[in-house]
Amino acid sequence: MHHDRKHNRLVYSLTVTVVIVLAGLLVSAALMLAPTTRQSLPSPDKQVADEAQPEQPAQPASVERAVLNPLTTRTPSPTTQPERNLTTTAAAVPDEANSLGAAGAAWPTPRQEPGRNPTATPVPPTPEVATPIPAGATPLPPDPTAPQELTYVFPVRGTCQYGPDHHDYPATDIFCPVGSEFVAPTSGTVNFVNRVDRWNPETNIPADRGGIMLAIIGDDGVRYYGSHLQDIAPSLEPGVRVAAGQVLGTVGTSGNARNTPPHLHFGISRPTTPDDWETRRGEVPPYPYLQAWERGELLTPVLPAPQPAQPTPQPPPPTQPVVTDRLAQELQPLFDQTGGTFGGIVYDISTQSIVYSHNADLIFASASLIKIPIVMTVYQLANQGVVSLDDQIVLQANVIVGGSGSIQYSAPGTVYSVRELCARMIYDSDNTAANMLIDHIGGFAPVNQVMAQVGAGQTLLQRRMMDMQARAAGIDNLTSPADMFLLLQTLRDGTLLGSAASQEIIGFMQQTANRQKIPAYLPPDAVVAHKVGSLPGVEHDVGIVWLSDGRPYIVVLMSTALPSNAVGVATLAEASRIIYAYEQQLPGSAPPQ
Repeated sequence: MHHDRKHNRLVYSLTVTVVIVLAGLLVSAALMLAPTTRQSLPSPDKQVADEAQPEQPAQPASVERAVLNPLTTRTPSPTTQPERNLTTTAAAVPDEANSLGAAGAAWPTPRQEPGRNPTATPVPPTPEVATPIPAGATPLPPDPTAPQELTYVFPVRGTCQYGPDHHDYPATDIFCPVGSEFVAPTSGTVNFVNRVDRWNPETNIPADRGGIMLAIIGDDGVRYYGSHLQDIAPSLEPGVRVAAGQVLGTVGTSGNARNTPPHLHFGISRPTTPDDWETRRGEVPPYPYLQAWERGELLTPVLPAPQPAQPTPQPPPPTQPVVTDRLAQELQPLFDQTGGTFGGIVYDISTQSIVYSHNADLIFASASLIKIPIVMTVYQLANQGVVSLDDQIVLQANVIVGGSGSIQYSAPGTVYSVRELCARMIYDSDNTAANMLIDHIGGFAPVNQVMAQVGAGQTLLQRRMMDMQARAAGIDNLTSPADMFLLLQTLRDGTLLGSAASQEIIGFMQQTANRQKIPAYLPPDAVVAHKVGSLPGVEHDVGIVWLSDGRPYIVVLMSTALPSNAVGVATLAEASRIIYAYEQQLPGSAPPQ
C-alpha cells in the first residue's frame, strides 16, 4: 500500500512536469506567430492610400526601339514609362514627313501618367495606423490659384526612336508605330487644332504638310507642336486646358507621309499664329529636352531672343537734297510742286551709270511692286525643283479677294497653272493670283529668303494682298527704290534665274495692262516692261524702257503721302517723259535688247 502511494506520487509529478513544458512550448509558439499575423493584416493607412490612387494602366513588359541616325531607343519597364537611349542611323526624312504605315488602332482610352519617379525604390508600409477618415467627409478641392510646379514628360508613349538631327531647321521626328499616343509634354492650353488633312501632293503647300496637327502653349510660355497625327482627342479645342501627360492624339499617316517610316513631327517654338508654319514647325532643337525629360529632369526649353522689329516706312527727310545735275534739276521741281514724298533711280544700261538717284534707300509700302519678288521666288523654286510651273492649282472660294485682276470673277474650282498665275499676277496685277501663289510656295518666308539672297534686304513680304486689316495694324509689304532697281537689273542680266526664265518674266511685264504712268507719254515705238503699284496715297511704277533705237535704261519711280492718287499718277507720267527725253540725248548706242 505504501509502495502504491509512492508510485502514484511519482506519476503525478511527471504528469505535471510534462503539462508545464507543453504549456511553455505553446506560449512560445504563440509569441513567435503573433508578429507574422499582424504584418499580414492590411494597415488602415495603406488601405486608404490605395483607395485614393487611380488604377494605373499596365505597360508592356519589354519594348525595344531600333534606331535610325544615332537615335535614342527606349525600353519600357512593366510599371514606368520607357527609357530612351540612342544608337543607330536613319535616312533623311522629308520636311514634316510621315509614313502611311499599318492600319491605325482604335482611339485609346485616356490615361494619366504615373505620379512617381520611375527609378524610386518603393517605400514599405508604415506600421502606424492612419487616422480613419470620418464617414461622409468630402475632401477639400485643390486651390486653382495656388502656384503649380511645372512637370515635363516625354511626348510619345510606347515604342519610339528619335535622334539629334533634323533637316535644315530645329525639330525632332519621333519614330513610332501608328496609333502611338501623343501626350502633352507639360501642362498648358490648346493653341491650335487642325483635324482635316488638306495636304495635296500636287500642290505640296508647306503649311499643309503636317496633315492633322495640334499645338499647345505650355504654362512655361513655350509652344509645343505635333503633326502627322491619326486623330485628335475629341474634347480638345483652342483654349482647353491640358495636363502634363494628357493624351492629345495618336500618331498617324497624315500630311506628306507617304514614303517614310511613321513618326510624330515634334517642334518647339515661341508662341505664334497658326498660319506661321515656318515658326510652328520648330525653332528650338527638342533633342536635349527630350533626353532630359526621360531622365525625370524638369528642364524648360530656352526660346531664342526676340527678332528685331521689321523696318517701317520712314518720314521724308527734313530738307531736300542738293540738286547736282540736269535730270535732277528737271525732276525735283516737279516733285516739290506735287507734294508728298518721292524716290527714284534711273540707270543707263549702255553707259552702265546711275544718272539719277533720290531717296534710293527710303523704305516705302510696296503695294503691288511686291509681286516682282513673288514671281522671282516662284521661278527660283521651280529652278530648284521645289515647285513646277506646270503645277495645277484649284481656285478656292476663301482665297478670292477684290482689287485688281479678273480671277476674282472666276468660279471656285477653276484650275490654273502656276505659270498662268504668275503671268496674271504681273500683267494684270491680279491679287487673287498672288495669294494663290503665296499659298503654293508656303507663305512669306520663301520670298523673303530669296530677297535676302539677292541682296534686296529692304524688301519684305509680310501680308497677303488686300489684307487691309493687317495694313491698318501697321503690317505691310515693304521695299525701296534701291531694291527695286537691283531686282530689275537681276532680271535683265539673268543672274539669279537664268536667261530664259528672266526673259519670260520680262515678257509678262511688257504685257502690263495699266499704261497710265511710265508708258503714258512715251512714243509708240518705245518698249516698256514694267510693274505698277497703287494704294491710297501711294503710286509706283518700275521697269525697263527701250528707246526707239533700242538702247535700254532702268527706271524706278515711287511715291507716298500724295495729296491724291490722280495727282501722283500724272506726276509719274510726266517724270517718265522727262527721263525718256534725257536718255535720248545721252551718247552711245547699243543693239536692241
